[in-house]
This record gives sequence, structure tokens and C-alpha cells, in this order.
Amino acid sequence: MFGPKCRIVASNSSTPTRTHIRKRRKALLDLESLENRQLLSSTFTWSGGGDTTNWMEGANWVSGIAPTAGADLVFEASPSKTTSVNNFPAGTLFNSITINDAYHLSGNRISLGGNLGESVATSTYALDTTLTSNLDIEVATGAVLTMSGMIDDGAGTIGISVNQDTGSQGTLNLSAANVYHGTTTLTYGTLSIDNGGALGTGPFQLTPGMMFERYAPALRQHHRAQCDHAQRGADVTGWPGR
Repeated sequence: MFGPKCRIVASNSSTPTRTHIRKRRKALLDLESLENRQLLSSTFTWSGGGDTTNWMEGANWVSGIAPTAGADLVFEASPSKTTSVNNFPAGTLFNSITINDAYHLSGNRISLGGNLGESVATSTYALDTTLTSNLDIEVATGAVLTMSGMIDDGAGTIGISVNQDTGSQGTLNLSAANVYHGTTTLTYGTLSIDNGGALGTGPFQLTPGMMFERYAPALRQHHRAQCDHAQRGADVTGWPGR
């Protein structure tokens, strides 16, 4: 009643040799290793080689791929464009930002979880920034970094440390009305204030011998008192009565 069953079996006219098997395994391991390196890579270096100045355009980065959230961003020397615009959704988290030329960074607000550094030139950082951990800002000797974006710490109490390393004796300009609540500490170099609320609402600590200049007339009273009373050894330019 029923005919013979038919089973289709894929066949190969040649049996793989051990050499072929080893080569195939090696190719798979090499591919897996490459994929892992891509996943583990967290540093993205700006080249400015794209058609726009936007962060989300992959051609603006050396890897040809736009950064991922949580990445370390490096704005390297001698790029095609030194104007760089964050067009990621507001609040996207990046771990750190390093600036190695005269850049102007602007665009949407970011969250920043690590360090901010300027190594050689005069740059403007015009990004509103929400801190997720204490911000370490290092401005190399002879360099100038102006932060004109507003700094906040969300619902936390997070501060800013300026120039903790001996090689970082440059100038940091704070020109926005900032609303972070933690301590601002200047260890080396110069901190310049262009706004009465630039130091947020927390305490201020200044290492004697460092320079704190161009005070805004409306600087919060408790910051004035802290500097004048606790840090009398500091070089304070523009301070009332000095």
C-alpha cells in the first residue's frame, strides 16, 4: 500500500582532514576574538572626518563607528574638524573626555562618570553635564579650559576636583551658574570664576599658593568666607579687600 520511504541525506564527496578542521577552528577563534575586542573597546577617538560635526556620525571617529554609551571619548590633536556637537539623546552617559587640541564641544546634555582633561590648548566645553561621580578635571600647564555648560549632580552630592596632578597647572574657567552640591577643590594651577554661582552650593577648598581669579561680584557669601578665612595663603586676584 505504501511505497518505500525516501530519506534525503546531505553528502560530501570528501571527508575533512584534521588540517582542515584545525584551520576552521582557528578561523572561528580569530573571529570570536575580533568580536570580543570590538565589544570590550571603550575608547573612541575623534577624527572629524565625517560630513557633519555630529558625534553620532561614525565617519567622525577613527574607528568609523559612533561611540557607545559609557565610552571614553578622546578628541585628538590635528583633526579635520575641531567643532564637535553631541547629538546623542540628552543625558547619554560617557565615562571620560580627553581634549588634545583647541576644540569647541557643544550639543545635548551628557552624564559624565569620570575625568575631563585638556592637555595642550585652549578649548571650550559648552555641554551641560550631570555628574554621576566626583569629577576630576585636569588642565595641563599652559592650557586653558572654559566650561560654559551648567554642571549638576542630579539628586546626589557630587563635587569637582581641579588639577590634582603636579603636571596640571593650567587654567580652568567656570562661567555657568552651576548647581552641584559637593566640594570644589583646587590643588594646582588657576581657577577662574565668571559667574556668582559657578562653584555650586557646596564647600570650596583652595590649596595655599594657588590662584583663584576674576571673582564674580555676586559670588555666594559662604564661598567668599571660606576662601578669605580658611585659605589666606592663596593668591587671590580680584578678591574684595586684596
